[in-house]
Amino acid sequence: MRFLAQTIALAATIKLVSGIGSISAGDRTRPVRQADKNSTDTMGPTIPSTNNDENPAMGYAEYDVKMGGSLASGTTGYVRTDDPHKWPGRHMMLVTSDAMPWDIAHEIGHVMGMAHEQQRWDRDDHVEFRCDNLFGLSDAINRVRVGEKMNFDQAHRAICEDYFIAEKYFAPSYDYIKGAGLDVNTKPRLDGPGGFDMDSIMLYDSYSGSIAGSQVDVRSSVLVAIRKDANGIKIPGSETMISRIRQPSAKDVQFVKDFYAWDQAKYEEFQRQHPGAR
Repeated sequence: MRFLAQTIALAATIKLVSGIGSISAGDRTRPVRQADKNSTDTMGPTIPSTNNDENPAMGYAEYDVKMGGSLASGTTGYVRTDDPHKWPGRHMMLVTSDAMPWDIAHEIGHVMGMAHEQQRWDRDDHVEFRCDNLFGLSDAINRVRVGEKMNFDQAHRAICEDYFIAEKYFAPSYDYIKGAGLDVNTKPRLDGPGGFDMDSIMLYDSYSGSIAGSQVDVRSSVLVAIRKDANGIKIPGSETMISRIRQPSAKDVQFVKDFYAWDQAKYEEFQRQHPGAR
C-alpha cells in the first residue's frame, strides 16, 4: 500500500502548499483544452485559483461513457483568462472506478502543470516513439484524409507529427507528439531544468496503446527506452520496455516544490502524520 500512501501524500501535499487540491468534472468526449485563445499561458506551472467556485470537486465518470475508454483524464495546468468567470472549471479531472492510484497521481501531475515526459523536446535522446504501432492509427488517418483533403502519406505524417491535427481528430498519437503543441521557443519551459526523467509518473509505459494488445513486446510497443552512443547515434538493440511508473519520482515532487509556495514546516508536520510519504 506504499504507492497508495504516496499518491495520497502527493495530493494532500499539493492541497497543503498550493490551496488547489480539487478539480472540476467535465466530459472527456472532446479534446482537453491546453489554453484559452486569449491567454499567453499554455503549459507550465499552474496558476492557483482564488475563486473556490472554479474548483468544486474531482469528477467521477462512467467508464467508456464519458471517458471514451480512458481510466482517468485531466487538463494540463491552470489557464488564465481576462475574465475569471469566462471559463469556470478550468481545472478538470475525471476518474473512473477502475483507475489505480498511479493513474490518479498522473492526472494530478497534469493539473499541477506537468506535461507528459515523452512529449519533451529532448525525448528522442531517451525514448523512441513508434507511431505506426498505435492502436486506432488507421482509423485516425482515414478521418484526416477525409477532413483535411490529404493523401495517405500527408495524413500519416500529420497524425504522427502535428499535435493540433491529432487533437482535432482524436488520434491516439495526441499524447505522444513531441512538444505537446508548443512552439520550439518554449522548449526550456516545457522541458524544465532537471533533465529527462525515466522515473516520472508522467512517462507512459511500453505496454499501452499498441496494436499488439496484450501480446505487445519490444518490437510492437509504441514507446520504448533507448540508449545512444557518444555521437548521439542510437545503439542497435538497446531498446528496452518501460515499466508502468507507480509513484511520483523525486523530480516530480521537486516540480511541485519549485513552482508552488512551499511551507517546509507544514510539510514536516504532514510527514509526521503520514510516515513514509515524501
